[in-house]
Amino acid sequence: MAAIYSTRTLRDSCCVQKEDADTGIYHLEGSVGDFVDGAFPPRFHVATSDPNLEPLKQAIVTKDQVIIERLPEEWAKGSLHRGTRDLCTEAAVLPSSFTKHQDAEALLIIGLPTRTPLDEPHQQHLGQVQSEFAHAVNTLVATMEATYRRKENARQNQLEKDLLAKELALRQKEAEMATTLADKVLTVIDEVDGYPRDCPSHVQHKFLDLVYPADVDRVSQAWHSMINGEWQKFELRYRNGTEQGQWALVACQPVKDNDGNVTSIIGAVTDISDQKKSEKIALDRAEALEQARVSEGRFKRCMEVAPFGCMVADPTKGVQYVNEAWWELSQHARVPPNQIDWNSVLHEDDLEVAEQGWQAMLRGEQVVYSLRLKRLWYDADGEPRGPVELMVTALPECDDTGKVIRVIGFTIDQSHIRHQARMQRARIEEATEARKNQEMFYDTVCHEIRNPLSAVIHCTDSINDNLIEMRKLVNDLASCKTTGLDDKINCLLNHISSSNESVETIEHCSEHQRRLISDILSLSKLDSQLLQINPSPTLAMSLLENIRKMFETEAERVGVTLEVVADPSVCENNVEQVNLDSGRILQVLINLVSNAIKFTKNESGPRRIKVTMGASSVRPLDLPVDSFHNQESIYDTAYEGQDEFYLWFTVTDSGRGLSAEEKARIFTRFAQGSRKTYSEYGGSGLGLFISRQLVELMNGQIGVSAELGQGSTFAFFVNAPPVLQIVKVNSSSSHQSKADSATETPEPCTKTTLLVVEDNILNQRVLKKQLIKHGYEVHVASNGQEALDFLTNPTRQVQIDCILMDVVMPVMDGLTAAKRIREWERQGSFVGNNSDGSIKSRPRLSRGSSSSSVRSNWSLGSSNADDNGSVVCNRLPIIAISANARPEQTNDAIVSGMDDTIAKPFRIVDLVPRIDHLLDKRASPTRT
Repeated sequence: MAAIYSTRTLRDSCCVQKEDADTGIYHLEGSVGDFVDGAFPPRFHVATSDPNLEPLKQAIVTKDQVIIERLPEEWAKGSLHRGTRDLCTEAAVLPSSFTKHQDAEALLIIGLPTRTPLDEPHQQHLGQVQSEFAHAVNTLVATMEATYRRKENARQNQLEKDLLAKELALRQKEAEMATTLADKVLTVIDEVDGYPRDCPSHVQHKFLDLVYPADVDRVSQAWHSMINGEWQKFELRYRNGTEQGQWALVACQPVKDNDGNVTSIIGAVTDISDQKKSEKIALDRAEALEQARVSEGRFKRCMEVAPFGCMVADPTKGVQYVNEAWWELSQHARVPPNQIDWNSVLHEDDLEVAEQGWQAMLRGEQVVYSLRLKRLWYDADGEPRGPVELMVTALPECDDTGKVIRVIGFTIDQSHIRHQARMQRARIEEATEARKNQEMFYDTVCHEIRNPLSAVIHCTDSINDNLIEMRKLVNDLASCKTTGLDDKINCLLNHISSSNESVETIEHCSEHQRRLISDILSLSKLDSQLLQINPSPTLAMSLLENIRKMFETEAERVGVTLEVVADPSVCENNVEQVNLDSGRILQVLINLVSNAIKFTKNESGPRRIKVTMGASSVRPLDLPVDSFHNQESIYDTAYEGQDEFYLWFTVTDSGRGLSAEEKARIFTRFAQGSRKTYSEYGGSGLGLFISRQLVELMNGQIGVSAELGQGSTFAFFVNAPPVLQIVKVNSSSSHQSKADSATETPEPCTKTTLLVVEDNILNQRVLKKQLIKHGYEVHVASNGQEALDFLTNPTRQVQIDCILMDVVMPVMDGLTAAKRIREWERQGSFVGNNSDGSIKSRPRLSRGSSSSSVRSNWSLGSSNADDNGSVVCNRLPIIAISANARPEQTNDAIVSGMDDTIAKPFRIVDLVPRIDHLLDKRASPTRT
């Protein structure tokens, strides 16, 4: 059995149909075998889904023979009555392709023998059959094409002959009509060429005189061709009195005699001005199209390197073009432009904005708006900063009727710019808020300073008036006998009591101002990252004792019960001495207790304050507060021991309590619970903020638990490693405490002489008076030079035991004077001391001690004893007194030769222990 399919109608040699070959349709040319009707389809397409034709489609695609291993039943039955009369089960499909690059014009389906295997000889035979089949098909196709071309050429020649005959007949008819239409034609020609018909006979015109100068050469060439007997058809322009000329189409035919000589030339002239105008318009349009093509190419090249995204779309949102930057910005999957779905990359919240912009463009409006994408953008550190933000500028392109035909949009990534703008706005808002807080802080500080000053002024006026009245009463008492003596004594006692109250008020106001200035200085140090934590061995229980002494009088005065206790954990952990900055701990406790008194003293009902200290070997995060306010410290100068150990403190009061909003604000800079808090209780809004900073610098945390109307509990803990080696703590551990009441007058020190160097006469007088009251012998100098002159005076009869040196003074400042003294000590050049130039230190009696008592075992360098048992020390103690208390200023004082420093303002009860401490250190080597 066999069958042939082809893409051409090979049976009809008169025509060759190539359309089916181009469309992939194959026709059944014939078959060999006893097939039923319809066994082979008369035609099929290469895209057919018929499973019986799959091997044929495979042969067409691969252009190579395909073996059908199992023939369809209706095909196999075609071989029952042929050859061996076996049922054919296999067949080969042989395409007519010589090479892989040649399309298969035909397919040969040939049945394979049923009694011989498909071995190599058989395969070679099939190859030969395919080659002969391909050769026969290609030869047949070439023959048919040649036959077709011959017939087609003959047909074209016949058509041309018919057309020529018709044309000759038409020309003959035209010639017959020429005579009748001559006048009309000549009139038209006159209108075209501008030659007047009524021109006088003696005026001769050449034909070329009528032709536009630019066309003269072309007309001359055509004329010579006509003289040679050639028919000519050409275009020219007549002058016709116009600048552009009159376009005409000229057709000329030479007239020959019997000998073939040209006797005349006849022609026809057609006005083609309108055609030329149309042609010019068409050329202009073509040129415009070419320019548009060039511009479009230039536009595409520019857009491909542009740093912004570009998209061109039709009114149905079908994308026609996007540039490379658009792909990079959107991160859309790389697909053909018409498959882009830009909504898939937009942020869900901006889809409505995008749709509104699109509708506006369809109305012919140019739009500018912002959109966000789903993808995130990252900063230089690789941190995500939110969705990519784009600025979209889009404009519609409309036709002559105003209908939108396409939309062009440009996108610019503004993520960084908008992020910077937001950061700048945030900084401006922060700066504005900081300025407002600072202004409020200035107002608060001014108010807090003016109020105590006003009270101080009033109290000084009251004291002054009382002193005047007391002086009058004393004079009256001195001059009177006994009449009215009791009344005058009572009046004098009332004036004294009033003066004492005024003094207490002045002391309270001064302490308030001192704390305010201390807070401001601490804030300045925090801002400048200069505040340092200086741990030292401290008796843990001394912290509670100092707080009790500081506040018990004030609490009793306002009717508040103050309780200071140690938690059992202190004894359980055997806490005696710890390593911490006691001054900073006391500063925090002073702030908390002061606030507790302030918010409790005016409350009704029981008014109680309880201060508790405890210890823990782990961070005590279970203290009775709601939360700890912790943040990363601005700088780290906190001491951290190898073994962590913590002291914790709680301050509980029965005051007004705090609301949730107030608790959220109180630990921030310049902030109080509310404006009402300041108006009712005053304060600067710095105490708790500084307390938090100090606690965090000491590796601790601070928090609060409070309910409005139910009191408050403030708690904090700090790192306080225990001191393993017992160290005897001297009196300087309580330098910053108020161990002694201001109203107490200590027992005088024996034979102790001080030199006060102070340029302010008022401060000099007051300080001298107070020191004399405390049992010291005091000499004064107004600047550093006077102090040096006093010390080097050979006639001086007094021994100086300690110098109180102001730092900032005219003529010579305290630092320079201290350096001179230390230099003279090293050189042994003091006059009026010992014979060797050293300073003679005498034994002195301390308060509550015998002359033979030994203070503490301190050593300050070289010393020796004279014949009288006195000690010769090579260093005169100097205490710096200054209003500048920054760490670097304190360090400058120590470096210059000072032994200790105290900051103005100070109290005498704070100064006296420092003097005693230095004198004790100086006297310690006297006995061994």
